[in-house]
Amino acid sequence: MVNITTRIQWHRQTNIMIRIIRNVVTSMTTATAAPEAFPIWL
Repeated sequence: MVNITTRIQWHRQTNIMIRIIRNVVTSMTTATAAPEAFPIWL
């Protein structure tokens, strides 16, 4: 039972990280005024 709960928590953390990364990528792509920042994120 402990393994299942730890896996659920790990999946939640990874999903949150993926959402944050997607938000950053979308914000960077929409902000075309600063193309100098693309090499830093890529």
